[in-house]
This record gives sequence, structure tokens and C-alpha cells, in this order.
Amino acid sequence: MRTQNSKIKLLLLLIIFSWSKSNAQIKAPETTITIIPSFQHLSNANIFPDPAKDFLIIEGILGKTNVKMYNVSGKLVLEKQAENYANLNIEQLHEGLYFLVLSNNKGWSCKKILIVK
Repeated sequence: MRTQNSKIKLLLLLIIFSWSKSNAQIKAPETTITIIPSFQHLSNANIFPDPAKDFLIIEGILGKTNVKMYNVSGKLVLEKQAENYANLNIEQLHEGLYFLVLSNNKGWSCKKILIVK
């Protein structure tokens, strides 16, 4: 339980620092994460529906972009490459909170996604 609480706190810190205007670094006993502010072109992507059930659509991606989804434990549960548009099949994921990370050679953006069943 203590390890899970530490991971949740680390994820929350990641989210808080991702909106800061300067680079930040978080250090945990076993991990160092460097955070760079998100770039406007990725944070302007249209992501819907939210909450989601079986699928998630991402529109307005500029250029080739890596799409990754993490659960609240920080485990990578979905990964895909997209350009301009992505339709993610999430029906195999359990109900709960996830983090959708869009990244390319110009930056990254993170959004919280709620999955309901």
C-alpha cells in the first residue's frame, strides 16, 4: 500500500509540474524524471469522449506523434503512433483514471482520461 501511495503522489507531482513554465526535476528513491513544459501544438489536440468507454478519438495532432496511455500506477497500457488523427480501442482497459501522453520531436502533452464501464 505504501508503494502504491508513493507512485500516486509521484504521478500527481508529474501533472502539477507539467503545467509549470520552467523545467523541473523530480527525484524518487529509484527514479529521476525530468519534466519539460508541454508545447502548445500538442495540448491543442481535441480528445473525446471524456469520460470514455470503448474508444477514444484524438483529432488535431500535428505531425507524427507517439500516443501512450498509462494507468495510475505508471504502467504503460497502450501505445500507438498517429498523424493528424487517432482512434484508440480502450475496451480492454479497466474502469478508472488514466494519463494520455502525446509526444513528438517538438514536445509533449499529458491529459487525464476517465474510463467508465
